[in-house]
Amino acid sequence: MYDVKTNYTVTTTFDRYINSLTVNGETYTNVVITKDVTNSISTIDIVLPFRTFTLNLTKKGDVMIEENYWADGKGLIKYINNINIAFDRTTQVGAQLPANDTSLTSIDELVP
Repeated sequence: MYDVKTNYTVTTTFDRYINSLTVNGETYTNVVITKDVTNSISTIDIVLPFRTFTLNLTKKGDVMIEENYWADGKGLIKYINNINIAFDRTTQVGAQLPANDTSLTSIDELVP
């Protein structure tokens, strides 16, 4: 059994303003949109008597991008979450990992 190591960073930034947005039938004005971006890579170490191999399980990149919609006086009213995981199928030892890339998008409108 091998331990999976995941190194990641999360960055939150202001993205833009929009004049209005309707969520669950209610219209909000002066909506602020922020982005949370998670960049990561997952690896495992295989220790042999003569050498240690570090194998990348995933490609380094932005695995999750979330857009958050904030209404003045209300808080978070909507978010869109995109998850994209790209597996690194070719290893340093020439083996092919049997994994398919994964993508998922969820859009959630919060109840006012």
